[in-house]
Parts: sequence; C-alpha cells; structure tokens
Amino acid sequence: NLDVVAYVPRLVTQTFRGAERLVLEQFRRVREGEFDDATFVALKEALITEQKERWEDNRERALAMGHAFVARGGWDGYVRYLGQLRAVTRADVMRVASERFGERHLVVRSRMGFPKKTRLDKPDYPPVDPPRGKHSPFFEAMRARPKPAPRVELVDPRTDLATRTLGPGNTLTAANNPFNDIYQLELRFGVGNDSIRELDVLAQYLQRIGTTAHSPDEFRRQLFGLSTTLEVETTLDRFVVRLRGPQANLPRALELVAALMKEPRAERRPLRQVRREIWGFRRIERKDAVNVGKALRDHVLYGDDSPFHREHGPWGARMLGPTRLFDAWARVQTRGVEVHYVGQGRVEDVAAVVSERLPLSQEPRPLKPRVVHARRLPAETTVYFVPRRDAVQTQLWFAVEGDPVRRPEVPAANAFGEYFGGSMAGLVFQEIREFRALAYSAKAAYPLDPNVYQRGHLLGYVGCQADKTVEALDVMVGLITKMPRRPDRLAAVEGALVRSQETASPEFRELPLAVGEWRARGYGEDPRRWLLPAYEDLEFEDIEQFYAAHVEGRPLAIMVVGDPRKVKAEDLRKYGKLVRVREGALYSK
Repeated sequence: NLDVVAYVPRLVTQTFRGAERLVLEQFRRVREGEFDDATFVALKEALITEQKERWEDNRERALAMGHAFVARGGWDGYVRYLGQLRAVTRADVMRVASERFGERHLVVRSRMGFPKKTRLDKPDYPPVDPPRGKHSPFFEAMRARPKPAPRVELVDPRTDLATRTLGPGNTLTAANNPFNDIYQLELRFGVGNDSIRELDVLAQYLQRIGTTAHSPDEFRRQLFGLSTTLEVETTLDRFVVRLRGPQANLPRALELVAALMKEPRAERRPLRQVRREIWGFRRIERKDAVNVGKALRDHVLYGDDSPFHREHGPWGARMLGPTRLFDAWARVQTRGVEVHYVGQGRVEDVAAVVSERLPLSQEPRPLKPRVVHARRLPAETTVYFVPRRDAVQTQLWFAVEGDPVRRPEVPAANAFGEYFGGSMAGLVFQEIREFRALAYSAKAAYPLDPNVYQRGHLLGYVGCQADKTVEALDVMVGLITKMPRRPDRLAAVEGALVRSQETASPEFRELPLAVGEWRARGYGEDPRRWLLPAYEDLEFEDIEQFYAAHVEGRPLAIMVVGDPRKVKAEDLRKYGKLVRVREGALYSK
C-alpha cells in the first residue's frame, strides 16, 4: 500500500519546502482532529457514494471484483470493508493518521529541465515483407468456430424515457437508475458558445464562485455536505449545469443552484485562477507537436470556427471581468431549458421539485437549433505545413470532404470507415504500420455530421519519424486516391460492425442525451434496429460504391507539422499546392 500526495509549487513565489509544509500541515490537522462532525459525515458519505457508483460500470465492476481478491482477502473481505466504512468514527481517522502519516515519509522532487532528445534515424536494413492474406492454423480454427448471435438490448424511447412539460419552452426527460439512489440532473439551457462566446470562461468561473449568501468556500462546503457535485460545461448550442448526488439531497442541491442563478457573487480571485489555467494549458498544448497538429487540422477544416480559434486564449480571458460574465449568465437564463434527469425518483415528483426550486424563465426564448459548423476544405489538393524544429515525430492529417449521407447509405458509410481505417485490421493501420513500419500511430475514420443532413468526411492521421514522412505520405495518399481492393476482409468488417452494436448501448446516465442525438440525426428510434440487418446483408461492392461516390477523385487536404530540416518543402510540393502556416495563427489570443 502506498499513499501519494502530488504538489506543484508556485514557479516564483514558493519553494519545495514551503509547499511541503502546507501539505504536512493538513496531515497534522487530521491527526489532531481539527475537523467538525459535519465534515466527517459528509466525507464518509462521499466514500460510500463512490463505492456505489463503481458498480454502474462494467469495467469498474470487474476491477472491484479483482481488487477484492488481491487486497481484501476475497469477496467477504470487500463486504466487510463496506461495513467497516459505514462504522468508522472520527477517533478511528485520527488514530490512523497518527500511526501512518507522521514524520516518516519519502519526498521526491522533480525540477524543470530540458533533456536532450534522441532523434532516431531510419535503419539501413530492409523491412520484413510479411505474406499478405495468410493466417496461422490457430487463427483459422478460431475463425471457423460458430459465433453466437449478437445480443443487443435495443432502446425504446417511448417506454425507456418519460417526458413532462415544466412550462412554456421547458421540458423534463427522465430515465431510471437501476443500480443505486445516486441521481444525475442536467439543466441544458438552449444556447451555447456559438452564440455567446464568453460561455467557455463562464463555465469554469461558475464552478468556483459563491452566492450573496455563501462565499465560494462556504458554497463548496454546502455541496460537499450534500455529497453532491456541481459541474458546468458548454457546447456549441447548449450550456449545461450538472448535479450528481444522493436522491434525498436533490431539493437542497437545487436550492443552491437557484441561488447561483439568481444571486451569483462577483469574485476576482476565482477569475484570476481561471485565467492562469487558460494560460498554463495553452503553454502545455503548444509544447506538444501532437496538439499543434490537432490545432492545424481544425484550422484547415473549420477556419475561424475552429475550437482553437473560438475559445478564449490568455489575452482574451484577461479582457473578461465578472460583469461581462454575469451578463452572459443572465442571457443564458432567458432561454428554454431541457432538463435531463436519471435517478430513482418519480418523474412527477422530480418535475414538481424542479419547478418549485428553480427560477426557470416563464417566457423563455426558443432553444437554439443544433449547431454544426460547415467545413472549409480547399477546392484543390493542398498541403498545409507548420514547421516545428523541436518535433521529434511528424504529425500528418488528411481530409476529404464528402456529401450528405442518406439513411440507406449509412450502413455502407460505416462499413467503408471500418474497412479503410476503423481498427487494427483497417487498410491504414495494416499498410502503414504493420506491413511497412512507417508510423507509431495510423488511423482513419469517416464521421458523419450530427444533424439530419449527416454530411461526411474522410479523416486520417499518421504519426511517424521525420525521416519516414515522405514514405508515409506516399502510402497514405495512395490509399486515399486509389483504395486497394480486399474482398476477403468483408467478413471481418461485417463481424466488427455487428459486434460493435452489442457495446453501443447508451449507459443509463447517458440515455436522455443519446436519444436526443438520435433525434437530431432524424432517427425516431434506436438506429441499431435497422443497422444490424443492414450490416448482415453488406456486399463488398457497397463499400466500393460508397468510396467512388464520396471519396475518390476529390480534393485532398494534407496537414503537416514537422521539423523543416527533415521535412523539405520541395518534397511536400509534389503532392499539391503548398501553404505555410504560422503556428500562432492556429490559436486565439
């Protein structure tokens, strides 16, 4: 058993020893019992809640079972642990803190440095040329074994969800929690950062402030005492306030949210924290060529609508004060609200408590429709290059704009995505990494826009050593412009698509959102109901026809982030028009 406390001293105003003294002081407070009974009870309740939530997820459930036999002496030991957790007292905590967390401890300090990076060159010996299409006898035997029929639990929105009207423009959608009494409630206000740009900063700010009645620390203690978490986030078309905690504490948690809606307290210190984090995350992002590659990708695909352009950077965040943020918060509250509830409460009771406790607008403005930004890919094949002399690996992205995909074409679109780059058996991974060892990572997909038009686009990625860039480009461009024909892989594609539907069931907490996503795409039912039989009837010609109609012969956008000493401009020009992009142009200020 090992207990680790990680800390990061302030860069200028704090030493390692100063930070360590702050950490050790907290252990002293626990040893001497400097915490009240309410805090202790809330902490114990939070630990019990954490154990309950572990059993909602299959992976966590399996890990808990394994851990029970590794660390607790079997399942009986785990059951005893839960009983001991419920029975633990303040005296027990103080005793253990004195015995285990005294003066004896190990300190590991890591200072800032700039280690020399090793740049590997391509080896001189020829690569292994494995036989294609050959399989071991064991593989053939496994593939020949009979497969069980897919077990898919389809969702019926009419019976699995309950809907109630909370007033003009406000609705409640509820789903059941089959595991425990931990509810989740989302207030999805009908506007997002596509219309109000300040919402990305507001989302971080609201989680740190208090109300006129409670300071930020007091507000957090109130939530902590209810074993409830508050999260705020924004999307292009929705501003989401999320509560999660024991069902019995829902009314009091809603009262705290109501106070945050009506009487938020303007605080400068939390805003300074948000600004520092924006500055820090931006610095970290730009140090990594992988992140710069993603910024270049979105810059080419969406132009000024790239998330990296729309988000507030360090300078933009400095221009925002509490007044502008609260003005944005007030504008958010003028919109209608979609309330998503998952729990064990009766839908009528939830509707009543939400209507009673929250000051929702009685004459709200309509909810904004689904926002999907149009892509702005070039009309001719173009190479976009961001030079990074410190890039050990070259980052390559590829994009081809497609057409809207009608519902009868969706199975073929998914089959093409799986065949071309959907897994380790896809063409991209096999041809670039497995057969030629040209890249550390290689993948591709054909995503569809999440609206009724479902316009698609091919998106590919390769991360490779700098001296393998040209070879990787040659292979990937060849795959996109002249897709190899491998009909023998159809069975694997069908199997992957069919089996993927078994694990595509929405988690119960995500059910209201998942059904909303289906409806946004124009589906009135669980799409797996018609996708499964369509997958089983696929022919290889369906994949070829989709490729010919949506990919073949179209302009290709190639995005490159790499070391200009090894990735030469003259090599890039042979693929198409070359555009140099300044790294700073990829980000907002």
